[in-house]
Amino acid sequence: AVIIIIAALAFFPALTLGPIAEYFNLG
Repeated sequence: AVIIIIAALAFFPALTLGPIAEYFNLG
């Protein structure tokens, strides 16, 4: 169960910072 939480915390920033970084790069 702990591994799933760590994997989620490690994978979630990629989903959020990715589109935000692309948004600022385009704008």
